[in-house]
Amino acid sequence: MEVSDKTTGGLAAMADFPDKAFKALVKTTLMNACGEDAKGVATPRKDLKNVEALSEIDPILVKGAHLALTKFIVEAAKTDVPPSQIASALEEAKLSEDRVKTVMTMFDQCKPILRKVLSRNKTSFPQLLRTEWRLDHHMRSRSIEQVS
Repeated sequence: MEVSDKTTGGLAAMADFPDKAFKALVKTTLMNACGEDAKGVATPRKDLKNVEALSEIDPILVKGAHLALTKFIVEAAKTDVPPSQIASALEEAKLSEDRVKTVMTMFDQCKPILRKVLSRNKTSFPQLLRTEWRLDHHMRSRSIEQVS
């Protein structure tokens, strides 16, 4: 799985978070990305400012890590990346094995819901079948003519 440098940098910032804050960030990010629980009931978005474990960390770092993790998990779910590639991408971002396992465990629980949400939000254009097209073309000149 290819990850941009900005996303890798945001994921690497999470390596310095305390364990409690790391788990809270991963849980909150996955809940916000899924938007619903396993039964299909919509869950309210949780604001990062209201997460007590993240209050001790610089808000700019938290936002950057949240954005990077959101981009990472949405892309991984959208392309249905195998777990081994996800784990190697997280290890490249300098996350410890325990943290990689934490992300993988929580992601595996949320992945079916996230793929269902992503499938509903895809962009597609309607297809027209058995239609005939006609092209109308008007020629105009650049000269000004006086109409009497």
